[in-house]
Amino acid sequence: MSTPGTAREQGTGLGLMLCQSYLLNLNSRLELESHVQKGSTFSFLLPAVAAA
Repeated sequence: MSTPGTAREQGTGLGLMLCQSYLLNLNSRLELESHVQKGSTFSFLLPAVAAA
């Protein structure tokens, strides 16, 4: 069960779960900030890769 988004869209949260899983495998994390009736901001940082 999910609640409608700010534009009344439906979702299951599966996309966020997949993003979080992928980012954890890259030693990163998903961060979010949410405000009722205003929406949400999602962000992440990827680890730097050493040049070869």
